[in-house]
Amino acid sequence: MTYTELKKDHQNKLTILIDKIGIFWAFSDKQMTEGLDKLKLTTKDIISLGSGMLCPRANYEEYKAEVKALNDEFVASMKTLPPEQVIEYELSNHECYYSGDPSEIYDLFEDIGYTKEQILKVYNDTKGRHND
Repeated sequence: MTYTELKKDHQNKLTILIDKIGIFWAFSDKQMTEGLDKLKLTTKDIISLGSGMLCPRANYEEYKAEVKALNDEFVASMKTLPPEQVIEYELSNHECYYSGDPSEIYDLFEDIGYTKEQILKVYNDTKGRHND
């Protein structure tokens, strides 16, 4: 499996979880009303997860546990891939080749164990493929 396939699989699993839990986004009163009506809830029955993301209070602990499990699974799978593949993808995804600044992704890999030196090496070895 490639890193791109792994990310797509992870996103699909998150989407399924979000649907199962009943999470919705609301950026207006109309969207809030529609989301609450769909789930037959009131504002007292939901909690905000930030950025307009709302979760039924009764499902919040399940959501937290399942997101943690999915993220742990993702990281474990990611660690089986060549670090260069993962790093190059994220350098491109965060437009580091365009900006000329690979430091954008240092924090992203802090818990994974990839070093700044590894990131810089991949950046320097691959930037020619990304700067047309």
